[in-house]
Amino acid sequence: MPKRRKDKQLSRGPWDSAHIVKHLKRMGYCAGEGGRHPNFKHADRSGKVQVPSNWTGVKVGSQTFTGLASQTGFSKEELTRVLNGLDP
Repeated sequence: MPKRRKDKQLSRGPWDSAHIVKHLKRMGYCAGEGGRHPNFKHADRSGKVQVPSNWTGVKVGSQTFTGLASQTGFSKEELTRVLNGLDP
């Protein structure tokens, strides 16, 4: 898990796919079936989230991060808090 910096700001990445999957599961996402990439579904949210296993450098502000926020239904700020181990 990324550590908070000395000035107490949240980490802005980079995160790899294993870190993202760990925190998605903590938020209630379960592995779905099918496809080339692992899919995750949430019982209370529509749609699915795809997290390819080759993601290694996902940072806040990147196109990948924006797509992930869109798929999960979290705002960018909420997703940043989730990936830092905090609740949205």
